[in-house]
Amino acid sequence: MSDIEKAKQLMAQHGFTSVICKGDDVYTSTSRGVAPILSLIDRGVALDGFSAADKVIGKAAAML
Repeated sequence: MSDIEKAKQLMAQHGFTSVICKGDDVYTSTSRGVAPILSLIDRGVALDGFSAADKVIGKAAAML
């Protein structure tokens, strides 16, 4: 299963608003907007190569 398929599946099964994954590294959130992504960036998590599934991915979130 690809990372994006895994992210979509986790989001649908558990009601998360955001799932970001790459291999075994998975970050989930029930927060709204860009808060989940900003939180990861603030903590210094490098998100290069990660796949993301989000309830509403807008241009701002995609650019982060």
